Amino acid sequence: MRKPNSGGSPIVKIDNLQKSFGSLRVLQGVTLDVHQGEVVVLIGRSGSGKSTLLNCVALLEGIEAGFIEVDHHVIASGDEQNQPLAGKSARAEVSLEIGMVFQSFNLFPHLTVLDNITLAPRRVRNIPAATADERAMDLLRSVGLEDKAGAYPVSLSGGQQQRVAIARALAMNPKVMLFDEVTSALDPELVGEVLLTMKALAENGMTMLIVTHEMQFARDVADRVVFMDGGVIVEDSPPDVIFENPKSDEARSFLSNFVGLGGSR
Repeated sequence: MRKPNSGGSPIVKIDNLQKSFGSLRVLQGVTLDVHQGEVVVLIGRSGSGKSTLLNCVALLEGIEAGFIEVDHHVIASGDEQNQPLAGKSARAEVSLEIGMVFQSFNLFPHLTVLDNITLAPRRVRNIPAATADERAMDLLRSVGLEDKAGAYPVSLSGGQQQRVAIARALAMNPKVMLFDEVTSALDPELVGEVLLTMKALAENGMTMLIVTHEMQFARDVADRVVFMDGGVIVEDSPPDVIFENPKSDEARSFLSNFVGLGGSR
């Protein structure tokens, strides 16, 4: 486990977050802080609200109550409809500081790997093409795919596509990275290469909020593990505490499904 820079105010602050889909309340007052350089892993059963929480932070879902703050700027709040247009525009600008990688790779099939990575920096951040290409090649080297710059997604394995998706998110120079079950769609033999890429990001100090069922990865990489159940945070502890001595019956029951409280099910 790394030692994050936990001093000062958090880079991500979530307060009393509430979110419903119709009559179903998915998030029931979630409060969570993430500091610069910290890796926070969310675990829990399907339907516990983990992915919805990430989607709210990424502004892919609206919220009914509470607020989300990133880098000291409120990017979403329960009174969004009362905010002036200028305020909403400023929030959208701050939201560019958030990178997200999904279960599905979502690469553009008609673009090369290099073009997939450089598209958003060029069009959204107005970065010159040569500068964007140079940054993309650096990122491809960092994920071990420098030789795939001219390839199309269809020619890549699932693990390679997911590493390209990570490089694409990093190309926007985010301050926070969100990962939503990024290995769940991969064949078992491809999972390791993606987790190694994420471990390298953690070691380099990237602030990360991760949803995963890879318990050994959580144990090895997380600074804190947050267990969610029924739309609330039940436990928020260092990995050695939650895996060796979970406080709640819900966490003990969930973790009993994993051999040795980590790794294979």
